[in-house]
Amino acid sequence: WKASARYNHLQSKIFDSSTQRKTLLVVDVSSFREKRQEELFEKILEVVAAMVLEFDKQGSPYSIFSNGKVTGSNMTTNFSFGTGPEQVSRAMELLARLTIEEFCSMDEILFKEMKIPAGTGCIYCAYRMNKKNTQISQFLIKHNTPVYLLLAKSSYHKKFSPIPALLFSEIYGEAIDLARSDSQYINNYL
Repeated sequence: WKASARYNHLQSKIFDSSTQRKTLLVVDVSSFREKRQEELFEKILEVVAAMVLEFDKQGSPYSIFSNGKVTGSNMTTNFSFGTGPEQVSRAMELLARLTIEEFCSMDEILFKEMKIPAGTGCIYCAYRMNKKNTQISQFLIKHNTPVYLLLAKSSYHKKFSPIPALLFSEIYGEAIDLARSDSQYINNYL
């Protein structure tokens, strides 16, 4: 009431959410490398790039994380959460230089090095659902990080998994339209 008296006008507090949704985009190159699926790998990177642009447009913090090697630089394959032109530039450079070659296992990085902040959702991109990425997804879910899988190919495990998954073939060609016109489609899973 002191503020109201000072301004001679009723003042009130507005309670805004103090948290922002953050998205961790994980690109697991190991299964692409094993199946020698370089073309599908490049197409998955295009979809991830479209998601990056949409998250930036929304002002939603995001980070990209991968176990793939980066050509032509000492650039790390993961970086902190953020938004803005610099973040988009770093993300696009990472995606352009990311190779199908694996520099270490995904679980080694996630379990030892990565600290995922509260309020983070994960979009995990892989060639197929397999035992390894299912275990990683379940670990993330157990630690309050919702996971949504983006798979290049269908697999037997997808039919019996409680982890929501979208097949790449269901959105490719529409990925940019999906990011522009229906960003809630992705947000509903996080």
